[in-house]
Amino acid sequence: MKKLFLVALAALMLTACKKNNTYTIEGSFDIPLTFQLGDTVVERGPITGYVYLCSLDGMPFDSVQVVDEKFTFTGPVDPDKPYFAYLVSEYAAGMFAMEPGTIQAVVSEPVTFSGTPTNDAITELMVMGDSVGMLLADEMEALQAQSDSALTDSDIIPLYLKYSAMANDLVDSVYKANTDNLVGVYCANVLTIQARSSAEMKELMEPMSDFVKESELLQQHLNYLMQIESETDGEDSAGD
Repeated sequence: MKKLFLVALAALMLTACKKNNTYTIEGSFDIPLTFQLGDTVVERGPITGYVYLCSLDGMPFDSVQVVDEKFTFTGPVDPDKPYFAYLVSEYAAGMFAMEPGTIQAVVSEPVTFSGTPTNDAITELMVMGDSVGMLLADEMEALQAQSDSALTDSDIIPLYLKYSAMANDLVDSVYKANTDNLVGVYCANVLTIQARSSAEMKELMEPMSDFVKESELLQQHLNYLMQIESETDGEDSAGD
């Protein structure tokens, strides 16, 4: 009896280990039944077709069919090597962290992901960022109410700079607490996304951790900038 108990316990532990090495994405849609296109109201039909999982280079690596306007992905993932991927549908696409556990994906605008630590942390950061945007909108509305004419660039630009700095400070504070995980990588991507050249990108990345600098997400952005610069240099040389 004791031997049977130990065998059963070992089987349960093995099952638990396997579950910890898998991801499940439970997806649904939050798409309005009607769309306003210009002056025309368009009604959507049932949501059908396929939803895709894509790597950061845009290549699909899995797909499932939508059934009753829902979809489910399941697959293996190394708990020590979570990574970013894209979920792509006919209506919207979004980047999320592929990690062990059950991820709730709601396809709307934007696509939202929750249920696992990294995705929850990123979603919380996005909510905080939206709150900064709401403060900006409120201050612009209050400024407009006090003015007899339309706001000019001299009115608007200082407000954008003020709240952009607030948003950057928020993201930077989260980054500094997550320099060795995907939350930090996501924050670093937000902080460097406006880089207009590979030199500027490298300068922004310089103080960041090696884990973040060597991440696929930032390296992909850097390689993209370098490719654009290379193509531009080639066109300039051809023109000469």
